[in-house]
Amino acid sequence: MNSSLPVGSVIMWMASSLPPPVLPDNWWHCHGQFFDVGLWPDLAVVLNGNAVPDMRGMFVRGWS
Repeated sequence: MNSSLPVGSVIMWMASSLPPPVLPDNWWHCHGQFFDVGLWPDLAVVLNGNAVPDMRGMFVRGWS
């Protein structure tokens, strides 16, 4: 998939309700799930492993 976003980018996706919206193909929620390094070698390099970050309970904080 061609994209202008770098591999491993974390994108905030706003939604007005739960559960979260269906994501585009090849996008994942950051729930700490494991992935196949053979299928996603570039992502494994960026993340230094075989799991996406677990961002549940975290939030974006603006700093002034």
